[in-house]
Amino acid sequence: MLKNNNSQEPTNLVLVPAQLVDDVKQLINELQSQKNANVENGSVLGEFISEKDAKVLLDRKTTWFYEQRRSGRLPYSKVGSKVYYKKDDLLNLLNGK
Repeated sequence: MLKNNNSQEPTNLVLVPAQLVDDVKQLINELQSQKNANVENGSVLGEFISEKDAKVLLDRKTTWFYEQRRSGRLPYSKVGSKVYYKKDDLLNLLNGK
């Protein structure tokens, strides 16, 4: 057993076939490529837009978005502390639907 430099806990070693390691590396590379392609295309969140981006596009303040959420007129999702809206929900609100 080896000792981890950051703690007094012993570190267990596991033998893994080289092919499995290569497969996992290839999968990670493919996922990173897909992520990068999505970022370049602006489709990481697909049909969602962050409140930060929506404020710039719609020239609205944080208070306006808060009031729309609070009143139930604008559905939203949160990831951590960030707020996201469906693009269709924003368009429907702005078009009075």
